[in-house]
Amino acid sequence: MRLAVLLFASFLCAAVPALADTIVLKGGKKIGDVVVSRNDGEWTVINPWNSRHPGMTWGIPEKSRVPADKVEEVIIADPPEVELLARSARAALSAEEHFELALFCLEHELAAAAETHLAWTLLLDPNHARAKERFGEERWTAFLRQNPLFDAEARAAERDYLAAVDAAEADARLAALRETGSRRNGAYLERARRSARIAKGRRDKVPLTVDSDKAPGATYAIQVPQKYDPLEPTALVIGLHGGGVGGVDETLVTGSGEEALNFYQDLGEAWGWIVACPTAVRAPWSNGANEPLLAALLEEMQSLYNIDPRRLYLVGHSMGGFGAWHFAPRMEDVWAACAPCSGGGGPAGLDLEKTAVYIYHGADDPICDVGRDRGAAQALRGDLKKKMPRSRFVYTELNGVGHGFPDEVRRDIFDWFAGIRKEGDRRLPASSFERKPGKAEIKAFGDPSRPTPGGAEGQDAGIEELISAVRQGGGGGLAAAQKIGAIKTKEAARALASVLGSKKATTDAQVLAAAALGDIGLPECVQHLAAAVKKDDLDFRVVDAAAEALGRIGGAEAAEPLSRAGRRMGDLFARSFFGDTITHTEYEVRLQSFGILVQAFRKVGAREIALPLFQKEIVERVYDPAEMYRVLGDEDERFQNASPRARLALVEALVDCLIAFGDPAGRPLLERIRKRWPGDALLMRAVERGLQALPG
Repeated sequence: MRLAVLLFASFLCAAVPALADTIVLKGGKKIGDVVVSRNDGEWTVINPWNSRHPGMTWGIPEKSRVPADKVEEVIIADPPEVELLARSARAALSAEEHFELALFCLEHELAAAAETHLAWTLLLDPNHARAKERFGEERWTAFLRQNPLFDAEARAAERDYLAAVDAAEADARLAALRETGSRRNGAYLERARRSARIAKGRRDKVPLTVDSDKAPGATYAIQVPQKYDPLEPTALVIGLHGGGVGGVDETLVTGSGEEALNFYQDLGEAWGWIVACPTAVRAPWSNGANEPLLAALLEEMQSLYNIDPRRLYLVGHSMGGFGAWHFAPRMEDVWAACAPCSGGGGPAGLDLEKTAVYIYHGADDPICDVGRDRGAAQALRGDLKKKMPRSRFVYTELNGVGHGFPDEVRRDIFDWFAGIRKEGDRRLPASSFERKPGKAEIKAFGDPSRPTPGGAEGQDAGIEELISAVRQGGGGGLAAAQKIGAIKTKEAARALASVLGSKKATTDAQVLAAAALGDIGLPECVQHLAAAVKKDDLDFRVVDAAAEALGRIGGAEAAEPLSRAGRRMGDLFARSFFGDTITHTEYEVRLQSFGILVQAFRKVGAREIALPLFQKEIVERVYDPAEMYRVLGDEDERFQNASPRARLALVEALVDCLIAFGDPAGRPLLERIRKRWPGDALLMRAVERGLQALPG
């Protein structure tokens, strides 16, 4: 069992020392306090940019290349403090691993750290003979009196508390815990109990709950490692995705938190760190709409998970690299380190003493020119002349990688993060769970200092309270919408209709209201949804949600509102073009909307309404227009599969619907598609499936 305390809360807060590579020349002379990036039979290269990548060759002067025949030995080593931080950064170390770290600390005269690791060893393995010998029984007894968090009985009692299923049981177990002498505060324990109930592993498109009304519709992807322990602080990495503006509709963004998490998921699992990747509310990341998103996400992470506030890291690639440059100086009191990659910006306003910086860029990047990051690196290298530790800055530039993000760089960034801690105020809590509960946390998740039966999610809220939560949107709104959708009364439907029809309601809240009306499923719900889709200014997300809800409710009355929704979708598709060009992101979104429409009609029926609608709004716009359009991104290898995938998904849905109708009048629609797209083999296979199944 993994037992936990606050690691290193009172030491290693000073500035991280310089790197300590050493070149020993033949004859005995030493060149120390350098970073070596190449050491082979030809050259030993001192890298002035503090990168250890042998492929990092830009900006290295001739004098930094030492011929191999002049070198006796090269010692690649971080200073002891940096190595200790990196080795101790992994979650769930074993007793033996802690003991090895204790020996390392003793060897390098790091007495406080040695004592902590010896204590960890004995906590995890009370019979560890060598640790008992090193500590000594008398000293161990005195240590436990001063540090009751290391007491094994208290640790076991804390575990019991985490397993409590309601407030009454939690109260009883808390009383037992207090009898052990534990001084852990109640809010800390209740946050840990709440955190223990959240599933580990990867979750995508998680609705933001904290301050969701300030970032409507915001979501994030998250990886919680299997080693995560709600009683032990862990590092948090925020990853910003690449991409850009998604189309004519400025609310559309190319790229997502899910795509960003793909870069970091394996590394978060390996280190035992939490990685959270938000999806931008607007592109680029410097858009003001993203400021409250980042602030709220950090608050949510530190409320739901035991985060070490000295180990908050920011990384971003491409547009995310620009975003990292944007948010690093604006939130320099937050980040221990940041890693802007393959983007651009600069270090203006960024203090290396507060936030360390690792820059990466491809020398042959055809998307984002390397020049801006080179300039930033030169500026930061100038800061090193102020006796700034070398480990506060790294610039790695590789050839032949284009706009890519190589695995070796990703790994190097996380390895480097591991050796960096936030400096400064020793009063900073070692755990986010030590904080006094704030208004945002209490509003979103309940007051951890006053647990309710079953937790905040177990509260018996009335319709009025639930509707208020729906209006806030986000994760809390989603939970409330699901609850009110299960009530299945006319009163609940009317309450949701008031949100759906409100001009003040956010798009996020209207989407939740439409979905909940579909859950209720009463005939009155069709009327409420029909009234909503009559509005011409309705956001496409609400139109999609209403169409999906109408399909779930079904019945003949749903056909006409669905037809109106389909015409709105067709109008939005027509408005999505720059001349004859549409972005691949907006193209995907519009075709997904049509797919929702088709699936809804498959459930509702009404083929006499559906078939003419499909021909006009889908076939004649998407597959067989009078003048063919161009999808921006088809020529880009990063996105060239996006539009074919979207067309195929829509045709598959259309074919399934037409087969379900069983009407030969559906054949002309498929024949027009076959005539216009003979070169798309997958599309043709789907069309042929439909033609073979339809009569006539």
